Amino acid sequence: MDSFKEFSNRNILITGGLGFIGSALARRLVRLDAQVTLVDSLIPQYGGNLFNIHDIKDQVTVNITDVRDPHAMAHIIQGQDFLFNLADRPAILIPWLIADGPRHQRVCAVVHTRSLP
Repeated sequence: MDSFKEFSNRNILITGGLGFIGSALARRLVRLDAQVTLVDSLIPQYGGNLFNIHDIKDQVTVNITDVRDPHAMAHIIQGQDFLFNLADRPAILIPWLIADGPRHQRVCAVVHTRSLP
């Protein structure tokens, strides 16, 4: 765990935090005593699910919002030390998104970056 000590007792924001990868990262960061905030839109086809954090739900803050909302994200990012941007559409779960996925991912990455002050 020493290799992750820089995250101990830090404020960490995870977008896509209720997805498979985001929730696994949150679990690890909670063990490091980080103050973890999870952002997820819970759009049904995107893979986020509150069940993914059932074991740490009392140890994290959950904010249900879309990362494409610049006003919400400007507020949520305040006071955060680290941001893990894991929000995206899960092309692996929805085969018809594979053709559109990379283009959408690039657009979202730009929107996310520009939305954060």
